[in-house]
Amino acid sequence: MAGVDEAGRQTSPYPVDDGSSGRLITPLELQQVDIADLAGVPGTFGSHRSDATSARTRPALDQSNRLLDRTPARPGRTAAVRPRRAACEPASMSDPPALVSVVIPVRNGAAVIHRQLDALTGQTYPGAWEVVVADNGSTDDTVAVVEGWADRLPGLRVVDAGSRPGVGPARNAGTAAARGEAVLYCDADDACDPGWVSGMVDALTRYPIVGGPCAVEDPDGTVYDAPTRLHETFGVVPFPIGGNFGVWVDVFDRVGGFEADHPEAKAEDAEFCIRAWELGYVAGFAPDARVVKARRLDLRSTYHQWRGYGVGTMFNMRRYRDRGVPRRVLKREVRILGWMVVHLPRIVHADGRHRWVRWASGKVGWIEGLVRFRRLPPAPRPPGARPLRSDAEPVIPPA
Repeated sequence: MAGVDEAGRQTSPYPVDDGSSGRLITPLELQQVDIADLAGVPGTFGSHRSDATSARTRPALDQSNRLLDRTPARPGRTAAVRPRRAACEPASMSDPPALVSVVIPVRNGAAVIHRQLDALTGQTYPGAWEVVVADNGSTDDTVAVVEGWADRLPGLRVVDAGSRPGVGPARNAGTAAARGEAVLYCDADDACDPGWVSGMVDALTRYPIVGGPCAVEDPDGTVYDAPTRLHETFGVVPFPIGGNFGVWVDVFDRVGGFEADHPEAKAEDAEFCIRAWELGYVAGFAPDARVVKARRLDLRSTYHQWRGYGVGTMFNMRRYRDRGVPRRVLKREVRILGWMVVHLPRIVHADGRHRWVRWASGKVGWIEGLVRFRRLPPAPRPPGARPLRSDAEPVIPPA
């Protein structure tokens, strides 16, 4: 419930960005950053599951399955608000959800999804939770592989999310099938730390949208620690990376779900948080909810991945160009171009070459996105929308 400050102004029940957390470490305005570039503390990473861990988590798995047996599946959810728990009320937000849904979007992930499923078997969360795999039109053995884990994960099931390609539509379909009051998203080829679900749920008692740190693992097993705050799109709006993203379902419904009309833009996580920001919902950091992502080392995969991030950034810039976004973003891009010129000699070394290819691929994506989305209409501005400025006054989320 909204309160009133000493000046008699309404205040938001959610934490807001007061500018004290600083800005994104790198000026590159992309969907994601290579986290190994931002922090270089090596660590180790091994299997999450052991016999002792399985024994500790078995009671929680049994509890989740009992609750799921009593929870009827809801009909397909749309962007309309559903009459469930009022997650936007601070009194409700301070309590953990009765049931948490973990949604994994996947397409042709038979060879890699075992990494994430194995990590999830080691979760230490004591409450009830379920796992929903949203199959986005796989043509390999993904479904069969997932079904083989049904006896080790609570409420594990596969839902058809193949009606529209893209990770945004897949997450929407998984959320529509979820039974929980809060949804956590992770990717099929990553690995969540054992405390990931617990850390995300703890953060959700303070924020409407949350995200944790994402570390990067090299093929030799070296893990580089992650930044200790969320990234910021346009240098203003904090957003979690889509593979480590949590949200109350009521907030998800009010924001309208992930962008699905242009899934090729690969901008669904930041774009969701922009719309949430305008409504008054601001994402917060979940420091204890780490995800470890496998780094792509071949130049071809790196090029396609980072070109996609560049396309996504241009999609968001075109979609919100009437909010004064382009000028701020272009200033950052000038600095990045300068960095590329200064560091061009480093391409003779493997690490420098990969970094330079990442930045250059983002610029290729920018050009591609500018051409592809040149006629994209601006996003509708909700009444009383919070401006896309770090010093903007908070607004009250919709009731």
